[in-house]
Amino acid sequence: MIGDVTPAEWSVESDAENGRKVTRLTDGRSNSYPLYYFTSSVTPDGRYVVFHSERSGEVQLYRLDLTSGEIGQLTDGHTRDAGWAAI
Repeated sequence: MIGDVTPAEWSVESDAENGRKVTRLTDGRSNSYPLYYFTSSVTPDGRYVVFHSERSGEVQLYRLDLTSGEIGQLTDGHTRDAGWAAI
């Protein structure tokens, strides 16, 4: 890992309209985006989800371990804004 490793942020909720279980993988305190626009976000072994996030103050790639929820920083980029945040 290049940067920080943080504990799981996921939570499980029930959808208010249909009662289905919804698992939120990140806590929403920062902008986080899947890679699906460009490539699969899930590693071939199904263990990790790789995503962009601005949680460090700069855009980085992170991996979320689908067994533990642990999030690890994969890159050391120096771009402050991915340009995808809602205005």
